[in-house]
Amino acid sequence: DESEDESDEKYEPAFRGLRVMKKERAKSDRSICKACNEAIAKGASRHRVSDDSLYVAVSGGEWEAYNGSHEGCYRGGYEEAYGTSRMTYFIHAGCLKLANRLAEENFNADWPLLRDAMVANGDLP
Repeated sequence: DESEDESDEKYEPAFRGLRVMKKERAKSDRSICKACNEAIAKGASRHRVSDDSLYVAVSGGEWEAYNGSHEGCYRGGYEEAYGTSRMTYFIHAGCLKLANRLAEENFNADWPLLRDAMVANGDLP
């Protein structure tokens, strides 16, 4: 039966990739690259990047596309309940590929746990 097949389908959002918000020179030598964990030297080229994959998955941005509704409009607060947020951090300009790989690995490790918690709480089918 088709309706049974649809009900067994899980909501599986994809990693959205890091977004480079700003390219700049480091103003000091205090920032640490989130990808390689090395200090970013003063004057070195760095990127401020944003990772919102888990935030969007939990807050409903991709849920709307999954079920064809505008449920994300009233799912507010889930991101707080499940401890997700948009993360912003610095990386060396040359570490973008590594940073994306690490962020995707984190997403792929964290999403199944969050999905299971949301299903257990009745927030996802």
